[in-house]
Amino acid sequence: MTRAERIVRLLFRILSNPNTFSKAELARFFEISPSSMKEDIELIRNIGISVEVEKAPLSLHDSS
Repeated sequence: MTRAERIVRLLFRILSNPNTFSKAELARFFEISPSSMKEDIELIRNIGISVEVEKAPLSLHDSS
């Protein structure tokens, strides 16, 4: 799977189950390192989608 495919799948995974997954859980699911997941989340933020990441699971918010 390419990085672009992974990011699209990541978006769908978060959107279909908001407030369910932590960053670490998603990294394990996609079989990537936590730092790669952090980079993917930053990329999503850079296109204007707010991703809330704390110790709690992730959720998406429209930044407009």
